[in-house]
Amino acid sequence: MTSKLYLSPDLNMRRLHTAFKNKFPECSFVSYQFYRKIVKCDFPNYSFARPRTDTCRTCDLLAAKVKTANNDLLRQRLKKTLELHHMKAEKAMDVHRKKIAESKMPGCKFSNMAIDLQQVMFVPTLTHSDMFYQRQLSCYNLGVNISDSGQSYLCMWSELEAGRGGNEVISCIFHILNDAAIIHRKNIAIWSDNCVGQHKNKMAVLMYMFLIANGIYHTIEHNFLVSGHSFLPCDRDFALVEKRKKVTKAFIPSDLHEIVRSAKTTVPFKIVDMTDKPFFDFGEPAKKLLNAEKLKIKTVAGIKVTRNSIETGTVFTKSKSKGAWKPVKILKKNVSVQHLRALTLSSIEHCNRISVEKKNDLLSMIEYLPNEDHKKFYLENLK
Repeated sequence: MTSKLYLSPDLNMRRLHTAFKNKFPECSFVSYQFYRKIVKCDFPNYSFARPRTDTCRTCDLLAAKVKTANNDLLRQRLKKTLELHHMKAEKAMDVHRKKIAESKMPGCKFSNMAIDLQQVMFVPTLTHSDMFYQRQLSCYNLGVNISDSGQSYLCMWSELEAGRGGNEVISCIFHILNDAAIIHRKNIAIWSDNCVGQHKNKMAVLMYMFLIANGIYHTIEHNFLVSGHSFLPCDRDFALVEKRKKVTKAFIPSDLHEIVRSAKTTVPFKIVDMTDKPFFDFGEPAKKLLNAEKLKIKTVAGIKVTRNSIETGTVFTKSKSKGAWKPVKILKKNVSVQHLRALTLSSIEHCNRISVEKKNDLLSMIEYLPNEDHKKFYLENLK
């Protein structure tokens, strides 16, 4: 367990001081400055938690049930379940922290990679009141942090190029993994949240098997942290981007690229511009080649593919972060590793998903843009 302890996010030092004086009126002479100094000195491991918007669904549900439990026995049982859930989440994060440290050791044979999709960013950045009711252009950013090199890569695109479904996210990861200039080791450990639709799916498994079948990697291990408890390095990267975005306006997607480049001064972020790269269809070949139902992918805590296991069409799964790996034969009948080696990936056909209503909203914003190039961008792309 971590040594840091967090108080409720609705508290602060001023409120604690007020509560202290209310409880101990005989100590009302204690000044705020003196109280603050004592708390800081005597309780150095305590801090105020920040309010979170991406809370864990299980935590929220159990916490609500604890508050509404109508008897002590049920309340204690629910508290125990919540405690076990927190322990499970902490164990997974503990394994993650150890892997990060290990990947930085001299002679380590694996790379450690964290992936996460940032909340949608919108352009153009305009501030007049009509903007609250108008649809803007959605821009996407998949963060990839390589802990052993300390470098972060941000794969960026907009809805003009593609959506943000499984094929799009897996394609971004594929381009990173397939770039020898980024990953120098033959074994890799990947960490992400538990999002089934984006990177915890049969498309990801097929992509890993394809890379290993073609000799790009020896082992790929993907670990899924407990939902709502996945505090990844990408989150820190996104916080820097958001901080920079607050003081810099972006009118078109390439403006967001400049914001990202300037968001971090030491080891600046590197942008992978997905407008210049194809998005592949991993879904169709996954349907044809894999018997994905055997994986029970929604419930697993990790998936591992090795160059030895792939010869028999087998991958490994585990149900707990520190659990044992169990083999699962996943290739369909009459499908062999040769089919994976011979697989040709097809690009997703580009289709403009922007609705007529959104186009009209975006076109109505053009007159407010300060730059002729910005206006030209929307006129050309919203024909």
